[in-house]
Amino acid sequence: MLPYAFDTNDMRFFDRGGFVHASDFARYTIDAVDALLAESRHGPRMLTIGLHTRIIGRPGRIAGLDALLRHVLANQSSLQVLRREDIARHWLGHALARSRAS
Repeated sequence: MLPYAFDTNDMRFFDRGGFVHASDFARYTIDAVDALLAESRHGPRMLTIGLHTRIIGRPGRIAGLDALLRHVLANQSSLQVLRREDIARHWLGHALARSRAS
């Protein structure tokens, strides 16, 4: 099971006190990316961003995802974008390699 964060999830558009505007989603997720990029100088970090087409794909919200993706592209040399399946395979491979080395 992979960690799943609710704070960086577009479901917060439905949460009282959550995201209201596309820029809320963009600012929050970009700040999370930047914080983990800074922390990654000391070791690997992972951020999950939950997206649902019926939520983020709405006309008043999609600009937030566009801003996040532009930020990710601007920092692509420092991070990777992976699907859940790819993350699981990566960590399973590392865990198996460590257990064989022990």
